[in-house]
Amino acid sequence: MILPLRFLFVLCLIWFCIHSVAAQSIPPSLHARIIQLEDERNLNGDELAKLLKHASPKVRERAALAIGRIGDKRGTAALIELLQSEKDEQVRATTAFALGEMAFMSQIRSI
Repeated sequence: MILPLRFLFVLCLIWFCIHSVAAQSIPPSLHARIIQLEDERNLNGDELAKLLKHASPKVRERAALAIGRIGDKRGTAALIELLQSEKDEQVRATTAFALGEMAFMSQIRSI
């Protein structure tokens, strides 16, 4: 009787771990799009800003980082809004970092 319960417990634990990791990942096509916009240094209107409202914290975090790396001041307001409203600590930390990247980028351009 104990062996089937242990087996069931292990299966549930494995399922939970796999499900948790999969739920936190960014869909590949969306991740590719964020990377493309970042590489092109292109906010593409408000495409990246809209991703700051995505249901997934990983997507919000990656979009915030992309906006910061792009360094376009037009993204500042969206990042500040995210920083003020975000509940996820990792997203908040990355958003603060992204804002710092934008400040650094403006200093580099002035040199």
